[in-house]
Amino acid sequence: MAKGKYKVLVVEDEVTLNQVYKNKLESLGYEVMTAYDGEEALEKVRAFIPDVVLLDLMLPKKSGYEVLTDIKKDEKISNIPVMILSNLGQDDDIKKGIDLGAIDFVVKSDIRLADLMRKIEAIFSQLPKDTRLELRERSVLVETRRVVSLHLTDEHNALKYGIESS
Repeated sequence: MAKGKYKVLVVEDEVTLNQVYKNKLESLGYEVMTAYDGEEALEKVRAFIPDVVLLDLMLPKKSGYEVLTDIKKDEKISNIPVMILSNLGQDDDIKKGIDLGAIDFVVKSDIRLADLMRKIEAIFSQLPKDTRLELRERSVLVETRRVVSLHLTDEHNALKYGIESS
């Protein structure tokens, strides 16, 4: 799959670093969306459905660990690979990130930008070719189930209480 077909969400509260990652990824042909805090990250991951999330841990509003936990709990987005990029680098931090479902944990100060880009490309090379389609289809399927469930609940209540349903 061509690089331009892949979508990356960069979640980094440091504006300069966020833009460095974004510019480099775009120069390599990826479609990039950015978020600067944990709440914005969750909104964008659900709307953008990226193929990979690059996630800082020390974020305003919601920590990266909380964001990762929420991503892995949400059936629509739980299969999206998440790579943690953090200045935290203690063994406990790394173990926690991996245990919560991150596919990799990179200490920002220990990696050059070119090496980070190679790691990201390696993630894409390991994804099945239909991963993006599968993620989009899963998202649509979950939403369809939700709408049908709401409709059936309305129908059930209409029958139960003798109310005309729409």
